[in-house]
Amino acid sequence: MASPPRSPPYQDAIGPLPLPAPPEKPADTRLDVPTKLDNCVTAGGASATRAVPTGGESRAVSGIIRRDRLALALRRTAVALRAVASALSLIAFSLMASDKTKGWAGDSFDRYVEFKYLVSVNVIVFVYSGIQLCMHLHLVIKKKSIIHPPINLYFDFVLDQALAYLLMSASSSAATRNNDWVTSFGSDAFTKRASSSIAMSFLAFFPLAFSSLISAHYLFTWYP
Repeated sequence: MASPPRSPPYQDAIGPLPLPAPPEKPADTRLDVPTKLDNCVTAGGASATRAVPTGGESRAVSGIIRRDRLALALRRTAVALRAVASALSLIAFSLMASDKTKGWAGDSFDRYVEFKYLVSVNVIVFVYSGIQLCMHLHLVIKKKSIIHPPINLYFDFVLDQALAYLLMSASSSAATRNNDWVTSFGSDAFTKRASSSIAMSFLAFFPLAFSSLISAHYLFTWYP
């Protein structure tokens, strides 16, 4: 009977050969973001868990949400201000353009440079505010600007500032002219209608001035 095979002599002396060590796992280079598990229900009705960001990540998300809400509120405010400025300027130049009295002593606004100045500026403000209203409505609804930045930012800022100044200048000069008339000859239907037009023109200045503040905010936040 043959004897079983034996190990080589050197193996009996040093014992069994050691097994090779398993390869090391590569280090995980992913960033650890603190999260928490939140239970949710899938479309099939089965319960599942999802990771919800916590800590600094949640603060960053909430900051983005607040910024988006502020931007939407500013856009809606800009739309409202443009609509109010357009309506008030329309009333202002309509009242002054219709300010004509009848009879042999009748008077008309177009005989006075200050009143014609007021009508001209309010017509420009009405057209400009109407165009801006359409542009801002397009931006709110379509989320896209008709004139691409930064051209639209400079356009809004410069014209808002210039027309606000012109509107205040025209209203002040017309008010001075009307006051001189009332002081010299007394009040009548002509001066009362002119006073109403001047009041509407002064009121139109305020939404235009606030619009210029919003356009300045957009310009300087685009170029910090």
